[in-house]
Amino acid sequence: MIFITQGHYSEHAMAGTLKKPEDRAAAIEKLLDAGGIKLLGSDWTFGEHDFLFIVEVENEHEWMKVLLPTASTGGLCDVKTTVTMSTADGEKAFERPKAPRGAFHPAGDD
Repeated sequence: MIFITQGHYSEHAMAGTLKKPEDRAAAIEKLLDAGGIKLLGSDWTFGEHDFLFIVEVENEHEWMKVLLPTASTGGLCDVKTTVTMSTADGEKAFERPKAPRGAFHPAGDD
């Protein structure tokens, strides 16, 4: 599975980065490797979030085993994760049989 995680660095982490700038990619990759997670990308981002990580991991439980303790250090905040699906897998989802029309109706429709 592919996960995209975005968030902000805490004021403490940002102050530390300004005091001692460093490329955190190696530290992140080491942490993820220890958890059996493949880092596909890590970037600083402008706008709504400060960072973006793209990882490949077996399932959401394995990602949470690394993400939660990391976020709990106080260095990260407002962390959001999105699960992605390949376009080929998305196409398969659309090909599956649909529920019978009578089994569901949109809210407000009688």
